[in-house]
Amino acid sequence: MKHRVKGGLLVALFLCTATAIVAKDKTDRTFFMPRSQNVNLPMEMVLWHKATARDKKMAADCHYQTTAFYQHSTNGDDLAEYFFFEEKEILRIGKTEDDDIHPEHFNLPTDFESDITIDPEAEVWGVRFDSFKELGWLLKGLYVNCSTTILHAHHSMELRETVRTEGTEHRGPNTMIEAMRGVLPTTEWRGPMEYARIDRDHKQNGDSGAADIDCRIGYRFVDGERYKFGINFAITTPTSNESRARYVFEPMIGYGGHFAIGGGFDGDFKVWMDEAKERSFKILVYGNYRYLFQRCEMRTLELKDKNWGRYISMLEQDPNNITNTLANKIFGANVLTRKVKVEPGSQIDFMIDLSLKISSWVFDIGYNLWWREEDDLKLKEAFDADGVFGLIASGVSVVDNGDGCFCVPGNQSASNTISSLTTIKTFGNNDGIFLKEEDLDLERSGQEDALTHKIFGNVGYQLKGDHPVLIGAGASYEFAGNNEAFDQWGVWIKLAASF
Repeated sequence: MKHRVKGGLLVALFLCTATAIVAKDKTDRTFFMPRSQNVNLPMEMVLWHKATARDKKMAADCHYQTTAFYQHSTNGDDLAEYFFFEEKEILRIGKTEDDDIHPEHFNLPTDFESDITIDPEAEVWGVRFDSFKELGWLLKGLYVNCSTTILHAHHSMELRETVRTEGTEHRGPNTMIEAMRGVLPTTEWRGPMEYARIDRDHKQNGDSGAADIDCRIGYRFVDGERYKFGINFAITTPTSNESRARYVFEPMIGYGGHFAIGGGFDGDFKVWMDEAKERSFKILVYGNYRYLFQRCEMRTLELKDKNWGRYISMLEQDPNNITNTLANKIFGANVLTRKVKVEPGSQIDFMIDLSLKISSWVFDIGYNLWWREEDDLKLKEAFDADGVFGLIASGVSVVDNGDGCFCVPGNQSASNTISSLTTIKTFGNNDGIFLKEEDLDLERSGQEDALTHKIFGNVGYQLKGDHPVLIGAGASYEFAGNNEAFDQWGVWIKLAASF
């Protein structure tokens, strides 16, 4: 962990001057972790800095803020590439050389043919709560600051299908949409597909909860009329659930159940102020760092060098007669979804805010950078799949080139192999290849590093007095350098009061 912390800090320094233009998009992934809804410096600090700056003339030392917000993603095409493979916009279901996925792996007839597309989108709405308490009675400049967010998140793949050939002898689902939803198959299968489902309607894939509780204890050692600067130590207590892997694009809340510690800084620099002190311009700078610790989660694991290998159908060797198999097929996702140890590591949230005050009006505009480190994944337990092997679909020509051709699903060429597999095994009428731990591709089952940029603005009004009230509204747009994070817009309204 020490090396990851040091590495994260070095990368963070580099990111302050780096651009994400050269970032490479990812493909064929099984899990997507968005930015925590509670990690949002612009939504937190715009306008509210008027209260937390702690004017010496102000009698109040407790400040509270409530912010209602809505966010919606806009990069569906990029996210489709993230979950599909080989930069394809359409996946073809069928058993010819021009098709991408064999229908038998989804309990569809061998002569079934269709095309599927996805357009992933996410929307989130909720309320953020912030509190700030001065502790000057204990030590001048000391304060404690806590925040949490109550929200509802919807994620949808917007799966669409055009059936080319309905096929014959349907044994359960009639379409890929039904198959990916986990429609109960016939008795030929050992239960429905329980994991890595792809939904069509986001109403079936929503979650609500609190996006963790983040508390900071800080000390502002520079606290003048024109310049203020402080540092803080932070602890984030998880209140959200970890990944369940029921859906490929499952809604995640907060840090996904991970505990975090870190720190940050805040600077308030008043550049100009008129003699009447009715108008002023200042620059505010904030930075937060968190290290997210390890926790066990459910993740659907991929197979090396395989397109959508998680969906391969499987059989189990008969323990009483190793030359035969047990009768029922198994959906690959049910075998490949396992408990893994996930350590997300470092995350950075940095903001520059330009604030103009004219009488009781406050105008904020600025830039926000967010970065996260890639997941570090390890299996919780050794991969125990003795006797379970990937089933080679009927109608697929098998070419044994000595490395063992794993011809499903996706590219069916002889070169598409798993290096650790040696031979194709024949059990009764079934051909397949045994799975081993070294065949698993944990990298495609985790979230890689992500970098986003956000521009924002806010207009607010301050009701003056010993116990001032702040009212404001703002908007932001966030864009990512690759498809590892959301491009999204957001709006909010806020109400703050001091006592």
